Amino acid sequence: MKKLFLIIGLLIFLPLTQAYEHYSQQEERRDLFYFWQNEELKIQGFHQPYAKMKLFQEKNLLSSVNTDEKGYFIFSVNSLSPKQSHELKIEVYNYFNEKIDAGNLTINPGTQTKGQVLAKKIPIKNALLKLIDKDERILEKTYTDQSGYFSFNSVPKSAKIIISGEGIEKKEIEVQGDEFLIIDLELDENSPPTIKQEEETTPIETESSTQKNNTIFYGLIVSFFVILIGIFIKGYLLKKK
Repeated sequence: MKKLFLIIGLLIFLPLTQAYEHYSQQEERRDLFYFWQNEELKIQGFHQPYAKMKLFQEKNLLSSVNTDEKGYFIFSVNSLSPKQSHELKIEVYNYFNEKIDAGNLTINPGTQTKGQVLAKKIPIKNALLKLIDKDERILEKTYTDQSGYFSFNSVPKSAKIIISGEGIEKKEIEVQGDEFLIIDLELDENSPPTIKQEEETTPIETESSTQKNNTIFYGLIVSFFVILIGIFIKGYLLKKK
């Protein structure tokens, strides 16, 4: 009888885990970028919620973190030099410690770029600036402060900055690092010269999809235990008769 209960439990539980993994992978996010902060490497992004992320250099484990309920994670590594290139590898594991994803990441040595954004010699605040590498990947985002100033701490070779905002014309500038830029923009005549902070876009909806995944998973788990308890009660009653 115990073996029968065990087999029935496995037949119910295994499909539940597969269903959860299926829904989680549907909502998977893969934004990833890195930057240097006070000689400490920061790698952050999104993946499957509640996954375990491991960062390696060759076979050496540099850091291990878990994603949160929205799939967000961040590695902080202070054992690498910002003046050198580094070949790293990220491995992703699910709740059952099964490797579900892996990928390589090249960290380029970076230099700092600072500057000021103006329009007709007037500082522009809250303008959005994106640091883009040669492969068109977004490495870092920032906004100008009250006086129009900005800074990027890790600028690789052949990078560029894209400036955008309401009331100004979009502009693209190549940067080399270790420089201070004065960026003078043209005002858009069709829009008022006020800059509003642009909302960062994400590949998927985060809050609603995550809650939906968790609701489905926990609902299936509750159903599993209700069925299992019912089987035990029925077996007990039959045995008592």
